[in-house]
Amino acid sequence: MLPAELIPVFSLGVGLLIGLTGVGGGAVLTPMLLIVFGLPLQTAVATDLLAASAAKGVASFAHIRSGQADWGVLKLLWLGALVAVPLAFLAIRGGLFVDYEPLIFNTIAVLVGLSGLSLLFARPLQAQSTSLRVGHPEEFKRHQRLLTVLSGGLLGSLVTLTSIGAGSIGAMLLRLIYPLRMTPKKLIANDVLLSTPISLISGLVMLALGLVDLTLLGLLLFGLIPGVMLGLALFNRASSELVKQLLGTMLVLTALMLIFK
Repeated sequence: MLPAELIPVFSLGVGLLIGLTGVGGGAVLTPMLLIVFGLPLQTAVATDLLAASAAKGVASFAHIRSGQADWGVLKLLWLGALVAVPLAFLAIRGGLFVDYEPLIFNTIAVLVGLSGLSLLFARPLQAQSTSLRVGHPEEFKRHQRLLTVLSGGLLGSLVTLTSIGAGSIGAMLLRLIYPLRMTPKKLIANDVLLSTPISLISGLVMLALGLVDLTLLGLLLFGLIPGVMLGLALFNRASSELVKQLLGTMLVLTALMLIFK
């Protein structure tokens, strides 16, 4: 295991990914803390939530200024999360991390793998959904609102329990439910805006429960914030799709490492 002093170096790279793609707060950071630095599960999840909320909060302001926020969609997603997040906390208070740690660890491995696959196959999935949207517009639109609320609930519970889900899996769901509405930049912006309040609320409750390592949080933010700012500066210049393909491959390999750990 690497010494904790190197955490800012690694988190700088994670921040860069968040700024460029909207992905990385959970899917990259949590496995990094578990595999590379060998931190306990609940410490990694709880501290990651608060760190990711701060990093994505910086990105959120930039995306709001750019005018890419789709507030109608975001309100429906947050509505679903509003119901799911308290239920997830009840599970945590009931000793979920202590009694079912192997289950949570394996869930994280599966979610990291799904995150990678969702990035690798994002375009064909969106193309298929676009075909359905164009071919059956009335039927497709009839289910959009409910599916959006349910997606918010799913993502809210996943983020609270594992810190993973709002980035890559959230982006995949938005591609499927709104294939014509979500351009690449709009997708990244709304993905970041969706996850920021969920991570913040979850992280603050984790802090109140005494699960957050404040020293670790400081080390993470020391690298995350500059990384996000650099990623945002490169946002309009770099090919985010290429970065996502590379990131997707890395996440699939990371999932395999978690499974066999």
